[in-house]
Amino acid sequence: MSKLFECPSCGEKVKPCPFCGGTDLHIIENYVGCENADCTGNVDFGDHTEILNSNAAIHFAIKAWNRRDDGWISVKDKIPDEGELVLAYHVHHGIHSCIHTGGGRMLITYNQELVTHWKPLLALPETN
Repeated sequence: MSKLFECPSCGEKVKPCPFCGGTDLHIIENYVGCENADCTGNVDFGDHTEILNSNAAIHFAIKAWNRRDDGWISVKDKIPDEGELVLAYHVHHGIHSCIHTGGGRMLITYNQELVTHWKPLLALPETN
């Protein structure tokens, strides 16, 4: 187990835990995680166990840990393109996948309702 503060290769600093704000992080096998006993924040950074104590493993771990979701977009700031498939948040119905139908409206399952926030869906994986 190694505590993380910054990458010795590139100097990138470790971001605080996005769940609890903790700054004590560690590497165990191929996971990097928060040392706060009440927090379960951890990230699998791939199969780099053969280089666990190397600078390369620390670099992989910090890059994986520091990734953050871009967050939700307010419909007041921007609406999705018409026909775009997105995740939408409605204060009474929670999160649903939906399609923007135009006119500031979202089609959620079979009902049309206004939503407060949305985010693009990730691209589908390619299949052979």
